[in-house]
Amino acid sequence: MTVSLALRNSLRISSATKARVHQIASELGYSADPRISEMMNYLRTRRTAKEQPVLALVNAREAPLSRLKAAHALAIARSAMREARHLGYSLEEFWLGEKGMTERRLSNVLEARGIRGIVLLPLPPSHRNVALAWRKFAAVSTCYLSYDIGLHQISTNRQFYIELALHKLRALGYRRIGLAIDEDMDLRSHHQTLGHYFWDQAQLPPSDRIREFYAPTLELEPLRRWMHQQKPDAVVSPRNHVHGLLTKLGFRIPHDLGFASLAASAKDVPGLTGVDERPELVGTAAVDYLVAMLQRGEFGIPEARQCTMVEGSWIKGRTVRRHNSRRPLL
Repeated sequence: MTVSLALRNSLRISSATKARVHQIASELGYSADPRISEMMNYLRTRRTAKEQPVLALVNAREAPLSRLKAAHALAIARSAMREARHLGYSLEEFWLGEKGMTERRLSNVLEARGIRGIVLLPLPPSHRNVALAWRKFAAVSTCYLSYDIGLHQISTNRQFYIELALHKLRALGYRRIGLAIDEDMDLRSHHQTLGHYFWDQAQLPPSDRIREFYAPTLELEPLRRWMHQQKPDAVVSPRNHVHGLLTKLGFRIPHDLGFASLAASAKDVPGLTGVDERPELVGTAAVDYLVAMLQRGEFGIPEARQCTMVEGSWIKGRTVRRHNSRRPLL
């Protein structure tokens, strides 16, 4: 029984014993039969739970899913719930903003209910560390703001998004392409978006380089000054309200200026051209990864974090057009 529990990385066995058993198993050439492991895990679950097994969707944002307005996080949550049902689980939301809820209490609630798996929704800027008793759970995160926790990550590939947007805009003839990004989105991308933009600009002749518009929040007057100083012929941004700010400044999009969104799938502005982040694939992949961890008996913060990147696709909207780069700059 000790050997069996150790090979399943059970919390009931000390770390030293588990390490010794795994070392001996490796020396003997032992490897588990995944089909038998899956069947035994199912039989153990059936003995202890008569209802559909539950996974936790931990939400640390400003509102529960029923009132949440963040389209990206909602899409992740909905697709994760669908995938959980498909795999025979129920994914239940636990909102940390609920009255009386603390991280210690939530850990106790999950443990008391026998919930061993957690999907962590994208975090708000004000809540970048969730101090659950992670050693007791298998968990994956869908947000780079949780990077310091150390969980496995399933996330959108934001470096690919800015790379794709720049490539598509240049194919249409745009050459002075500016990036508008705020501090929160820079952190959410783990600096991937801004870092690739810096690299990209360094490859251009000095006359075509555009200094990024970077600020705590993207607002009208700082944007006006940036547009006047940098004179881009196209703007890319992960914040779709920048499109509205540009129209307030008098720019006719796409006649005077091209605009490409790095979050065009949010659908909060009709007809946006840009990147479909495919957040639903993030939710699906997160549940798939978590269920595999549970079947392997992997709990706690991993020694070596694994990051799975989901690539998006291009949406052809109405906010860019074929551009003549020889015409006078704005």
